[in-house]
Amino acid sequence: GIYPDSATNFASGTQGVPYSQVIQVRVPQDSIIIVGGFPVTATINLIDVTSIGGLPPGLSYTCNPVTCIYVGNSNGCAEIMGTPTAAGYYPLQAVLETNATIFGVPTTQIDTIDYYFIDIAIGIGIAEVNSETELVLNQNVPNPVTDYTQITYYSSKNRIISLTVHDLLGSLVYSSEMEAHKGENFFNLNLSGISSGIYVYSIGNDEVKATKRLVIAKE
Repeated sequence: GIYPDSATNFASGTQGVPYSQVIQVRVPQDSIIIVGGFPVTATINLIDVTSIGGLPPGLSYTCNPVTCIYVGNSNGCAEIMGTPTAAGYYPLQAVLETNATIFGVPTTQIDTIDYYFIDIAIGIGIAEVNSETELVLNQNVPNPVTDYTQITYYSSKNRIISLTVHDLLGSLVYSSEMEAHKGENFFNLNLSGISSGIYVYSIGNDEVKATKRLVIAKE
């Protein structure tokens, strides 16, 4: 298993501020897979983390063990660290190569984990937006959300934008139109009527759009 899991996700960061995220890795000795409709025990020999793509500029990763190869029935860790140089929403793609033995025959499978992301907020004193079309969206606070959360974004000019929230199946669960002013903007979002889960929220118009994820966790 991996911790943090997808519900917790990785920590957010701030542009120009040192960042660190430790990832705990637990590789089991074996796993049950389905072959021909029947459960079969596969002995896990090793899992090789061949790459982690999509990292924010300025960040890199290291592994323990340094080879990024984790043998079966062992614990390990990895760390994403550095000083991010650009704000934004960064979906990650980790490519894993798993070597296992099934019916005495070694087999290899390649998987991509793509449900983690890192949000990097604009650093203090870096709030000015220069591009005529730029719209920068920060991570909502608090996150996870119970009922209300605040969304902060920066616009390069006055404009009318829409705020939408979709579930992971693409269904629209919230929509609102608002006026964005040049510079920093705040919006208090009421999600009290929406059930727990992971959602995607976006702001923008036909000219520009920015998107992030949020988690609703009802008590």
